[in-house]
Amino acid sequence: MYVPMIWALTLPLTWYSNFVREHQYGMSNQDFGAWLWDEIKGMFMLTMAAIIVLVAIYAFVRRAGRRSWLWASGFMCVFLMFVFLITPVFVSPLFNEYKPLEEGPTRSAVLSLARASQVPVDNVKSFNESKQTKRVSANVSGLFGTTQVSLNDNLLNRTSLPEIKAVLGHEIGHYVLHHSVLGVVFYTLLFGLGFLILDHAFERMLPRWGKRLGIDGRGDMAGLPFAIGVLTVYLFIATPVINRYVYTFESEADLFGLNASREPYGFATAAMRLGAYRKLEPSKLEEQLLYDHPSGRARVEMAMQWLKENQALFEGSPPDRQWQCYQGRGALGTRHSISTGSPTCSDSPSPLTTIAFMPKATPLRDASHRYCLRRPQRLLAVTLSRALVCGGHDTARTWLHKP
Repeated sequence: MYVPMIWALTLPLTWYSNFVREHQYGMSNQDFGAWLWDEIKGMFMLTMAAIIVLVAIYAFVRRAGRRSWLWASGFMCVFLMFVFLITPVFVSPLFNEYKPLEEGPTRSAVLSLARASQVPVDNVKSFNESKQTKRVSANVSGLFGTTQVSLNDNLLNRTSLPEIKAVLGHEIGHYVLHHSVLGVVFYTLLFGLGFLILDHAFERMLPRWGKRLGIDGRGDMAGLPFAIGVLTVYLFIATPVINRYVYTFESEADLFGLNASREPYGFATAAMRLGAYRKLEPSKLEEQLLYDHPSGRARVEMAMQWLKENQALFEGSPPDRQWQCYQGRGALGTRHSISTGSPTCSDSPSPLTTIAFMPKATPLRDASHRYCLRRPQRLLAVTLSRALVCGGHDTARTWLHKP
């Protein structure tokens, strides 16, 4: 009862944040009916998970007493292991159709990256997330023979091969660096501390307000709203710590992906695409407290610093792997002129579509923007009159530079 009730009470806010705002930014492809059906399916999955978790935790509370928080923490460790490592393989197909990726350059590049990083996978799938969103995504998930690489169709159809390799390098980094396992450890400790605090909160609350609230003890389900309230406040206060933890793992995966894919151009382009729905250049305080991923500026600077320190890898490369500025009007796939060397980026937006360093620009929706990179020694300036794939919504002009 609690999960459907909470779901219903928070549905208006969920509708505004996940449906209305997504449409305002041109990121959603769903009508209201399809969106609501996905939300209902998610609610049923969450209800089933909550039943398992609550039955187990209350059983520990009734049998273990004051040590129940330790048993509950151990159970959460096992449950989170399932959620992090198994769910993407068995639950995600309930929301999207997964199909084997057809033979071709992309599949070959993905499997080559996986083999080079000692990832035991020969299962590469694509899934039709474009029916829900315009966002690009991928993941490497699974355990005990279920490991698979999954790429959404937006990544496959709207980006270039260097971008795909950079994104997959990042996701393989999470897998190779055991971030899922370390995540289980972190969140087990996080919930363990939360259960300990909750135990002390019950210890103080029951003598004073237990009878008035109709709560007979820790093992009484009538105390669940109180428990949810305490844990909600605790997790809210812990948000900066959680964000910093995730941010660290994302930075590590970024660096691994750069070294594995050797695609700084694709990495920087993919980072700029996220500017369609993420602030590219937040303040330092914003990024430290509120961001759980590196900002677009931080990621582009990382890619350019990597390129600067690894110029020898690109000496003698074909022209389309060197610094270039492709200009084309309208769709990004049109290429009218190429200028090598150090492209000049003007202070004002250009009606020309200009993309630096993409060996093969791929068609996207028409968007006027200017995107030029200087040589890595002087690094880059980026001017956007419209963000990539932002559905025509204006965004502030953003400059990224390094002395």
